[in-house]
Amino acid sequence: MRKQSGLSRSRSKSLRPKGDWQHGTILAPLDSMTRLALEASGVMGLRMTKLMLGGKRAARREARLMVSEKIDAAAKATASLMGGASAEQIISQYRKRVAANARRLGKIGVSRPAKRIRRRRK
Repeated sequence: MRKQSGLSRSRSKSLRPKGDWQHGTILAPLDSMTRLALEASGVMGLRMTKLMLGGKRAARREARLMVSEKIDAAAKATASLMGGASAEQIISQYRKRVAANARRLGKIGVSRPAKRIRRRRK
């Protein structure tokens, strides 16, 4: 008698997990972590743009904000883990923060109007 693995063969002979594999306990954290990595890389690109184009003052403010957000997020994740939160819940917390940063950083140049240059009359 052959030993059954957790995989089944379809008509096309490809292997796939049995059952509800997308929302199951095995691949759900992997899916969330992959999405978090992709979203975070987009935010890093937006943040680098802000640091390069934002001017000296805006770059310093963004750098301070970035560090303080990381410390706050780590503290919140630690408290949640100590409180018994699952990996999926921790990843969800990080994804919410990354989404908020993407919204905020996606508004580059919109938050303040361009400086008006006064010209002297001759």
